[in-house]
Amino acid sequence: MEDGRDEVKLDELDIRHIRQSIESSSSKGAILFIVFLLLLLTAGIGYLCFNTYRETHSTETMDSIKRVLVVSIESDIADSDRSDKTQVTNALENGGMVRLKNTSEGYEYSLGTGYKKYGANDSNGYIWLNGAVLNYVASRGWTLVQGPSSGLSREYYFVK
Repeated sequence: MEDGRDEVKLDELDIRHIRQSIESSSSKGAILFIVFLLLLLTAGIGYLCFNTYRETHSTETMDSIKRVLVVSIESDIADSDRSDKTQVTNALENGGMVRLKNTSEGYEYSLGTGYKKYGANDSNGYIWLNGAVLNYVASRGWTLVQGPSSGLSREYYFVK
């Protein structure tokens, strides 16, 4: 041709062959896509079933999903009865109970000084210690579910 294009002539047999190859390749793709979706759906249902079973049937090999942490904040606790840094670190990882003395020295003995960045300073640099400690525990993945409501105890209950 004069404009630089080549002319291609197809007969009816060629057109039928091209049509059949397009139809067969698109049906193979559709079948593979459906198989992929079925496998994905099966894996999702299996995952949901396993999680439901694990939540409702705790055994020795699969422990309970929820762990509990009790944080007791006491003013009149003996120094020998308060939790040290090792016990607090282990409890923040696995749950259990910690007993903290409600003084800045008591908190530093049990927690170090890292908890202070979880409190809000006033103009003099002071923070409310209990709020900083509770924020510190929550920052480790624990969710507060109950605080002291009667005023008779200073225990906070967390779950993870």
